[in-house]
Amino acid sequence: MTNTLGVRMQRFYERLNVDRERALEELPDLYTDDIAFFCPMETRYGLATFKRSWEFAFASYKMFEFHDFTLVDGSDNFALFYTMKVQMRVGRPMETPVGALFRVRDGKCHEQIDYWDNVGGVASIWVPAFRGYRWAVSKLLSGGRSVEGTPGRMDPIR
Repeated sequence: MTNTLGVRMQRFYERLNVDRERALEELPDLYTDDIAFFCPMETRYGLATFKRSWEFAFASYKMFEFHDFTLVDGSDNFALFYTMKVQMRVGRPMETPVGALFRVRDGKCHEQIDYWDNVGGVASIWVPAFRGYRWAVSKLLSGGRSVEGTPGRMDPIR
């Protein structure tokens, strides 16, 4: 496997699990100074602002990890899919599937767009809230129960 920016980005996310804030030293090698970062919680412009967002996350969460990576590497852009596991100061850890699109300019990421279910993730820290969330979303958006189909198969989201 070649050492593309996508491969290096995945290694960076893997390193975050071990080295935490120390891994942030790699940001200037991976991102342009004018990085534009978008996710369900925030929009950040500029490398310094983006770094502060990472620092806040590490300072605020009891757990902040990334696992189960799938890299879809294109010639100019790439996507990284992974599971983000976060534990806030209260509640159980939440595992949230993430899809991240990286747009590349001059060998570095200049735009990153992360997609995840922010409301479902937060609701998952308390089981009754998550069950209510799943019920409401299923009823309103899919017209059925939150779990339907083949009996005997476990719902991986529960």
